[in-house]
Amino acid sequence: MDTAQLSFDDRALSLDGVCEITTCSKPYIYRLVAAGRFPAPKKIGRKNIWMRSIVLDWLRDQGTE
Repeated sequence: MDTAQLSFDDRALSLDGVCEITTCSKPYIYRLVAAGRFPAPKKIGRKNIWMRSIVLDWLRDQGTE
């Protein structure tokens, strides 16, 4: 991701944050990731994080935002 595309409101989300935004369960998110149908998380230490903008882009692509 080009850092110039990051908005001021872009922030890292935990799996709980991703579930809240998408209304999908944790196992379902990981099934989508495994199937290549949802963006893979980035590792920060032992944590998995997603950038909010990437999750919102995925939602827009699904037509559910």
